[in-house]
Amino acid sequence: MKNPNPDERRNRPSASKAKDYKLCTDKHHLEMGMPDTTSPEASMGNNIHKALELNDFSKLNREEVSIASACSDNRTMLLNWKWPDWRENPPTVWLEKRLWYKKDKFSGKADFVAFRDNEAVILDYKTGRIKVDEAVENSQLHWCLALVDHALLKQKLTSITVAISQPPARHFSTYTFRRELITVLKGEASRLVNEIDKGGSREELRLVPGTIQCRYCKAKAVCPALSKQFEVLSELKDARTLTPLLLSKVLPVVGAVEARCKAIKEQAKKVLAEGGHIPDWRLKDGPMRRKVTDGGKVYGVLADAGVPFDDILEAATFSVPKVERMCRNHGAEAEFDDCIEVSRGADQLEQIDEKMRAAEELNGIFGEGKKIGGTGAKSNIARGNPHK
Repeated sequence: MKNPNPDERRNRPSASKAKDYKLCTDKHHLEMGMPDTTSPEASMGNNIHKALELNDFSKLNREEVSIASACSDNRTMLLNWKWPDWRENPPTVWLEKRLWYKKDKFSGKADFVAFRDNEAVILDYKTGRIKVDEAVENSQLHWCLALVDHALLKQKLTSITVAISQPPARHFSTYTFRRELITVLKGEASRLVNEIDKGGSREELRLVPGTIQCRYCKAKAVCPALSKQFEVLSELKDARTLTPLLLSKVLPVVGAVEARCKAIKEQAKKVLAEGGHIPDWRLKDGPMRRKVTDGGKVYGVLADAGVPFDDILEAATFSVPKVERMCRNHGAEAEFDDCIEVSRGADQLEQIDEKMRAAEELNGIFGEGKKIGGTGAKSNIARGNPHK
């Protein structure tokens, strides 16, 4: 009987985990055969990706429509920049197409690919609130670039522009790679996959726990290297005595352990939700949340009840991104500086890895390039030509 849910990745490395592989090469073998995990956030992302593929937002809720619309706006803007005449002379477009490198070496599914005149663009939609890497340093896009170039060898591409659209994080970034760097990135991706394949013949996997590579790892609940990190943290008596050097070594462990703890909680919820029994534990109802789904109807009810307009306006909430998009869609030029308050949340810890340093060097070599606007953030489009 045919498997109704075949693994389209065929147990081979996938571009979506390219960054994780750089940090923990053998995790591919530990995760192999494990089912994909899901969450409300992941389901929302799937809904938005499907709607953008079909260009049909009718089944999305209001939050999903807002994110999908912003991604669609960025996609249009990217096409306008790359090919100003794209509506009259449209490029070939691939939507959610899984590509393979040399038959089965590795694969990736690009959300949006367009190509024409020896040039191509790759756009990846992100719907989470944790900001992903800029396009220039994004490992997933590097692998997708390699896949697209391999699939279009006959086109003899001279440049590929990669882009990230992540409205919830106000992030839109782009970068254009020329032929020389395309070749370099293809070689790097191929060599990393070779290292991954070597892990399959090792008696003991080389696993490196860390905040980034453990966050979405399917195997974090059974990872032996992560279990050892629990022991490391349990031996710490007083965090106030940690020196900067020790903090540098402990912080990655903390992130990895937090990911493991989250996986344990999710497993417990799953067991209880399916009718299982955990001694001394039960599943309680989550907090109730209410939200307005029809603002026009609420306004009508309040107005009919005699509530003054100014009082109704005080109860309304305006979303800055939505206001900006309405102005853009209607061609309105308006300044809101005197009625928008900008605040910053608490500072967050971020680990600096070698890839981030390499990206800074790339920007230093090639410059910022041409800037274009984007829904969510400004964007740099750099030619990436080492001869300039």
